[in-house]
Amino acid sequence: MEERVEAQIFLCTLAYNVEWHLRETWKELLFDDEHPGEHENGSPVSPACRSEGALHKVSTQQNGKNPVHSFATLLEGLGTIQGNENWIPAIPEIPSFYQFTKPNEIQKEALGCLGIDGDKLPGRQKNDLKSL
Repeated sequence: MEERVEAQIFLCTLAYNVEWHLRETWKELLFDDEHPGEHENGSPVSPACRSEGALHKVSTQQNGKNPVHSFATLLEGLGTIQGNENWIPAIPEIPSFYQFTKPNEIQKEALGCLGIDGDKLPGRQKNDLKSL
């Protein structure tokens, strides 16, 4: 039982670490403040003031070119990218191939922040999936 608790703590810590890194990478796409302001009255106990850029993102719902998202809605949008394995039953000598849905601009930008070229997703071969 103790091992299961340790494993659960490890997985939760790992998940939090991944989320933290994704939030840092996607700051410009999220409502998160890219440049947090100073604390009110210089006190570290007081809440931090939002930067002008963050206030602009909140008021316009844009980051300049694209709509801004919450972390949950950005992940939800990325979850719509789908890969399908296709084959032609009438011609069995043709190998199967994967085809991905075409990412929209926001999805391309989010994938680009992670070092993944969103334009190269469609039509990837089964063996090429390891390179993602």
